[in-house]
Amino acid sequence: MLFDSHCHLHFRQFDNDREEIINRLKEADIKVINVGTDFRESEKAVELSKKYPDFIWASVGLHPNDNLKESFSAKGGPASGWRENDRICVGAILCNRPN
Repeated sequence: MLFDSHCHLHFRQFDNDREEIINRLKEADIKVINVGTDFRESEKAVELSKKYPDFIWASVGLHPNDNLKESFSAKGGPASGWRENDRICVGAILCNRPN
């Protein structure tokens, strides 16, 4: 088994061949962490991990190069819908961003 620790299978660039890519990953026994870069993209990453729970995990985050307006403390942000049994990690959370 292999593990890809950083991919973006939910990005629109994969809309036309996402299922083909996912099938190839399954056949090759490659598990992945699908990384969100803002609230909307993080929600998509989580949804994809729920659709394929056997080999896709989600990472939610706010990419520091692209996203200065969102915050994890915001009501309704990516952390608001997590359940204890969701397999989610957190990355790129802008800890070093000035207030």
